[in-house]
Amino acid sequence: MKLVRAIVVILFCTSWLSAYAAVPKDSAIPKLSPLEAKISVSLQSLYPGAKIECDGPCAGAISKEEVAVEKLVIPSVQLESDSGEGLAYFKATQMTEAGEVLVRFRVYFHAWSELPMAKRRIQPRELLVEEDFKMEKVDLARGLARQYRGLLLTDVHAADKIEAKNSLIQGQWVLKTMIQKIPAARKGDHLKIVIRAGDLRLLTDGTAVTEANLGSAIEVLSRSTKKQLSGILQADGTVEVKL
Repeated sequence: MKLVRAIVVILFCTSWLSAYAAVPKDSAIPKLSPLEAKISVSLQSLYPGAKIECDGPCAGAISKEEVAVEKLVIPSVQLESDSGEGLAYFKATQMTEAGEVLVRFRVYFHAWSELPMAKRRIQPRELLVEEDFKMEKVDLARGLARQYRGLLLTDVHAADKIEAKNSLIQGQWVLKTMIQKIPAARKGDHLKIVIRAGDLRLLTDGTAVTEANLGSAIEVLSRSTKKQLSGILQADGTVEVKL
């Protein structure tokens, strides 16, 4: 009798586990329709990295009087433009009794992104550190955020070994034009100049006239000749000048 009860319990548990495993784990997560997915991907191309959200279901925002959503040819859906105020214009082919016709529709949307904002005034040449910024949720599809979206710094972690090029105001978003890599050589730095002319090699002292990073061009003033020379800043800190 005990053996029979044990077998019944095992069979019950096995059937319960099988039923549980068959339930989709993401069943509570609403899935996009093919049309909504097409709209979302198209908008994502305008705002890389942003989270696209429509005002309600993307397809639900389309006027049913102008467009029969169920008759749209999904691969034909194309983004034409956006207004800069969260309004996107699309065109697509729609199937009718008379054949295919071109239709146009609009979708209101948001493009959310987390942007670093300065918590205090940061002076020029000051090293940027993560603690000096707070993240703010911003809609890149509207206003100034849209206008400058290609210039906005979106990842404060990307600011490693970066300094302020201009003053950063408290509460201000960071534009990529306001920051720069910390140069390996600054104007006025004393450098060794290696002058090469064929097989000849001459070592002399000089002063940096411009800023430069390793491997980039730099202007230096030779102390011995007082002439300005153009060279490349090397990994060892010397400037190589080829005559």
